[in-house]
Amino acid sequence: MTNENSSTLPAELTNMANGLANSVANAGAGGGSDLFAKMTRQGEFVYGVEDTEFQEGSIWAVNPMGLKHGWIAWGDKDHGTDGQMLGERLGPAAQPLFAEDQLPEVKGNWTKCVAIQMRCTNGDDEGTQILFKTNSVGGRKAYAVLLTAIVAAINSGSEIVALVECLSDSYKHASYGKTFNPELKVTGWTTMDGESAPGQIESDAQETPEVEEDPEPTPAPEKKRRRKAA
Repeated sequence: MTNENSSTLPAELTNMANGLANSVANAGAGGGSDLFAKMTRQGEFVYGVEDTEFQEGSIWAVNPMGLKHGWIAWGDKDHGTDGQMLGERLGPAAQPLFAEDQLPEVKGNWTKCVAIQMRCTNGDDEGTQILFKTNSVGGRKAYAVLLTAIVAAINSGSEIVALVECLSDSYKHASYGKTFNPELKVTGWTTMDGESAPGQIESDAQETPEVEEDPEPTPAPEKKRRRKAA
């Protein structure tokens, strides 16, 4: 994609930028073949039913049209549904967030949730496509930072597919002790067809947007060791 003023961008990209910008604000708030991914309590990214650990140094291309936001419902002790996922409603990030008052009643609580569709570009996992979903405060902040960078790229007429390294940082939570947050470090940009060479960049969107706090983080299952290559 050639560099051009944002006022001359195709209408669909302008609309996408506007929609994604709204999703950044709502962050306090893929395809059927995607493997689900998450970050463990130990701060490591894993995917699939075997909890395969992301290979160190792997770079993932983010599909800007595979970004989602919405709601997920988890059970609680008061309703006897503790730890159960009771419902989920996700939609494209470029479209308005579903209104909370339109969600069905559940024996638990609805919390905001986001999802990022990515494909690995190198290493053992090259070609693997995942959908990373999270409803944690730290996860939604990482999503908001990433979307801010993507919106800026769209508006500047640059390549719009972010290349990210999935990392984590930690802090000491008053109740839960050492707590990890995902960090999606943008290392370059490429086109939707992936043909352009990824250039190393210094992102202009490193400031963390404000995200509404949750009462407590959702527990995550323990990870398994990385699956060995055959």
